[in-house]
Amino acid sequence: MTGTQILKIATLATTLTVAGCSGFQGADPQGSPQAQADIEAGRLREYLFDFAADSMMGRAAGTESHQRATRYLARRAAEFGLEPGGENGTYFQDVPLTVRAWQSTLEVEGEAIQIGQDFAPYWAEGLAGSTSGRFTDAPVVFGGDLGAVDGIDPLEVAGKVVVFGAVRTPDGRAFGLVPGTLERYAEAEAVLLAANDYAPGEVLSFLVEPSVTLDDDATEADASSGQSPLMVFVSEALVERLFGQGVDVLATGAEGRTVRGEISQLARPTEAPTRNVIAVIRGSDPALRDEYVVISAHSDHLAPQLPAVDHDSLRAYLTTVRPEGAESPERPATTEEQQLIEQRLANSPDLQPRLDSIRNGADDDGSGSVALLEIGRVLAAASTKPRRSVLLVWHTGEELGLFGSQHFTDHPTVPLESLVADINVDMIGRGGVDDVDLGGPTYLQLIGTRRLSTELGDLVETVNIDEAHGFSFDYQYDADGHPSNIYCRSDHYMYARYGIPIVFMSTGAHPDYHMRTDEPQYIDYNKLARVARFAKQLGVRVANRNDRLVVDKPVPSLDTPCQQ
Repeated sequence: MTGTQILKIATLATTLTVAGCSGFQGADPQGSPQAQADIEAGRLREYLFDFAADSMMGRAAGTESHQRATRYLARRAAEFGLEPGGENGTYFQDVPLTVRAWQSTLEVEGEAIQIGQDFAPYWAEGLAGSTSGRFTDAPVVFGGDLGAVDGIDPLEVAGKVVVFGAVRTPDGRAFGLVPGTLERYAEAEAVLLAANDYAPGEVLSFLVEPSVTLDDDATEADASSGQSPLMVFVSEALVERLFGQGVDVLATGAEGRTVRGEISQLARPTEAPTRNVIAVIRGSDPALRDEYVVISAHSDHLAPQLPAVDHDSLRAYLTTVRPEGAESPERPATTEEQQLIEQRLANSPDLQPRLDSIRNGADDDGSGSVALLEIGRVLAAASTKPRRSVLLVWHTGEELGLFGSQHFTDHPTVPLESLVADINVDMIGRGGVDDVDLGGPTYLQLIGTRRLSTELGDLVETVNIDEAHGFSFDYQYDADGHPSNIYCRSDHYMYARYGIPIVFMSTGAHPDYHMRTDEPQYIDYNKLARVARFAKQLGVRVANRNDRLVVDKPVPSLDTPCQQ
């Protein structure tokens, strides 16, 4: 699951209980009566130790390691007899990604302005800011504090570089934007915000490091419309170089030194092409087989993180200090927490340090990816197929901003109107008592089940009861305005924006989320099998309905950023 985003970012210990992996006899004793002939925990374990191995190097989209991971999925799909659903009779759909990197020759009176040190450009696909600026002795003017009622008149900044002080709060200045700033000062050559000194380090790193974007027709059309001024976060030290005075003493309208040079983005291909993997279980009803129930997951994760650190020490720290992994703020351990960390390390059976740099993504979303493999295997082997077809889609680029699902729904390999629902599974291998509040064998988070279709939400509850799955659903993260904003953070949303009813299933965040400790040995394979069976059975029930699900709720706007 992609992280909570500022621009597009934000600032994961269960014991293995798999029984009898030999012969794939790892069925869940609490599952459905036919569990032995259904999805098998032992198979899931085998797949995941392959798919999330260190040799996969984290499966970052646009890398050769992700290419290797998609080849694995396609090979398994062919082995199970699944029909290719990609382009040109293959299992693959290419997704065009581009790496964009900033370059700058900006200077003030012959002194270079250093990107990353003095300034950080703000640009994110479809959100804000121009991707270039050229200045020949451009006049600079101070606009006051951002958002202040006595800020500079927009007419006074036309053709100039306008500099604002960071937003003031009761606790001092803060890193942040004021909505509408770029629109208000659209006639400026550039808008500079002196907020670098108040920004989290990971945000500044994100802004200046090369970024990967989706480069298809729809994205290019969006980027070319409504171009706004160059937006740049700058340090207060740079402001002093520009004006000879600090932000706190400058008067609104004060003129500064001129700026020369150019800033722009260079585009280059990713290390390797990236692609969605798509497979089909063809429906049995001639009248309905050209309609599809999508069951989806994402196959990508994150690149290795250097420097390598001791795995057990990192996990002890995360379990103690950051219970939701990357969702929890990074901070030093307290004295009491450090004692608990040392106690956990003392009780560790592994006395030899193991240096670790690979973010394996076993739960995120290796768990969902291997669940789709087992769902495909079982449905393909069944003597009776669902009435409608089932489309298994392993999206790429979810961690980069839902790029694979965006591209698939914008350029589907089957008619868009033939998609009747999307059941999206992302991080479904944990959710134990040590992972989340209320966690346990029956814990499952659900998002979006009634946001478009009341019928779908009701059917989810019915299948849980009728098929004796026994889940206790946690709907708290589906609340409007929930700060985690999960409805907008995984691939289901790209279907929802087209009015396709969705269900998002997850067992939630945990200390290993987006960390080097998200490894296959920490997955609860019985739990994973249980969730996969539920997703499969729900998909079958939707596929076997006489009628399509009724969409009785508002459909999101394609032109408005998602907000839960």
